[in-house]
Amino acid sequence: MKKNKKLFFLFITTLVVSTIFVFVVLTNQKHLPSATIGTIIEPLNGYLVTDIKQEKILLNRKFKNEKFIINIFSSWCVPCREEHKYLLKLKNNNIKVVGINYKDNKRNMSIFLKELGNPYYAIVNDKDGYQSIKLGAFGVPETFIIDENKKIVLKQIGPIDDSVYYKFLKVIAK
Repeated sequence: MKKNKKLFFLFITTLVVSTIFVFVVLTNQKHLPSATIGTIIEPLNGYLVTDIKQEKILLNRKFKNEKFIINIFSSWCVPCREEHKYLLKLKNNNIKVVGINYKDNKRNMSIFLKELGNPYYAIVNDKDGYQSIKLGAFGVPETFIIDENKKIVLKQIGPIDDSVYYKFLKVIAK
């Protein structure tokens, strides 16, 4: 009888601990800490990109002493469509957004931007995913706020929504 009570107590304890763990992980999945927070963005520091108009842009000259946003997106990504209106709002607030087109082709990206609008100051074509992975990205969409010193100060995993949009505005205003 005592053995059954011990097993029951062990089962209940394990169940409670597991439930708490799952709840914490699921409620905080969009705001996971990133190892890249506070690091200087090497992949784009001095990086020459071609924007949508086929102009060459040296990013560290264009963003001297200026905060900007990097958004990783793809035309095939449904959450990217959901967050797109917030990227357009950021652009309308004179915030520069650099897009990294993740494992996509230019034709599909062009159709995507023609349909939804182009919020990007410049777009990096990341056909093999190397630039995104080097930033510490897990997938799409992911968004980073970069400060004046080219350091990542905030990372958003998943789509931007109302609360994230206002959080971005506060961080950029600081």
